[in-house]
Amino acid sequence: MKYVVLAAVVIGLCTTLGSCRKKYACTCTTLDPQGTVLNTSTTDISSGSKSKAEEKCKQLDNVMTNRTTRCFIVD
Repeated sequence: MKYVVLAAVVIGLCTTLGSCRKKYACTCTTLDPQGTVLNTSTTDISSGSKSKAEEKCKQLDNVMTNRTTRCFIVD
């Protein structure tokens, strides 16, 4: 009987811990100096919270002399 209970606890923990991570979509848009869209891409970010996902997404921002890339989380 205790093996059945132990197995149920292990399965419950795996299910609980495995489902806590939500995927967020990070969309990045690259613009030239005139504001013309050069490229748009979307990347999935797995994170425990929306604020952590936004932080990871913002790290993809890039400003260069001939183009600017801005990234944001899509709800």
